[in-house]
Amino acid sequence: MGIDMGLFHKSAEKEKLEALEKVISKTNRGIFKRIDENRELLELLYEKAPELMDKCFWIRCWIESQDEFLSKLAEVSGVENRTYNLTPDKPYPRPFPKKPDCLTNSSDEDNTV
Repeated sequence: MGIDMGLFHKSAEKEKLEALEKVISKTNRGIFKRIDENRELLELLYEKAPELMDKCFWIRCWIESQDEFLSKLAEVSGVENRTYNLTPDKPYPRPFPKKPDCLTNSSDEDNTV
């Protein structure tokens, strides 16, 4: 006469996974938009504030760790990137920016945070 709590637990877990998938795929245009905007932010910082990026090299590390986290979350979630090939010859999200050659290599100096 007891109720099978396993069935309810599975239903709650399924609802939780569906909610996570919705957040990852749709909230604020989804995780791939978040990845692209973080990469765009780094490009903008290199373009508009190269002195800041040279002096505060760890800013790149912050953005890079965020990129790695979001990319891994996207991979593990299995959410489809529906916008990957919308524009020919322009992947989405954009590739992670390289450090411009014009900046000195501050990260190799004895700078501590």
